[in-house]
Amino acid sequence: MSRRAATSRAGMFRLLFLALLLAGCAGTGTVPEERYYRLATLDVGAPFEQPPLAGVLYVERIEAVSLFRDRALLYGAADRPQQLQRHHYHYWAGSPPLLVRDQLVQYLRDRGLAERVTTEPMGRTPVLRLRLELRDFSRRLHGNGQAAVRVELGLAVHPANGAPPLLVRRYVREQVAANGSPAAAVTAFDRALAEVYGEMVEDLLPRVAQR
Repeated sequence: MSRRAATSRAGMFRLLFLALLLAGCAGTGTVPEERYYRLATLDVGAPFEQPPLAGVLYVERIEAVSLFRDRALLYGAADRPQQLQRHHYHYWAGSPPLLVRDQLVQYLRDRGLAERVTTEPMGRTPVLRLRLELRDFSRRLHGNGQAAVRVELGLAVHPANGAPPLLVRRYVREQVAANGSPAAAVTAFDRALAEVYGEMVEDLLPRVAQR
């Protein structure tokens, strides 16, 4: 190969490398910022003047399949509810079962349902135990740009003496979000959970009054 041909080929390689470099720079967009969300402290309205449950109410760790322990917000098309996907760059501040339990415990404390509501049964023996399972915690996206959220919680109320459960219930709520953004979905989750907790307290009242 002549020196001129070698020089020409080297020049072509340099041009090709420069073109690839420029193409890569042009195709690199701004990486979206990661966003993290947490559940709000809910307004319970008027608390009980005296705790209906004279004792300790123990809220156990909420169970969930691995998908609903994922910190990424989950979503699916409303017409394909069996299929769920993870949002990129939108995450819960913690595992959803932990966030829901913390919110529920604070709600029950603020409502004044029991003398003490705890997640750590230390000291006094609990009178009742709440066992919960998070069965759905996802967004539903509609073709018209609207979105909703769906919450499903299973509940079993057990006396401390190991007797059969006093109550077994399934709570399901769907709440329309103000718009299609993940931030609006988080607000809708709070509203849906507030309705679930309110119904849960109404179901618990006859059971705690018997203790």
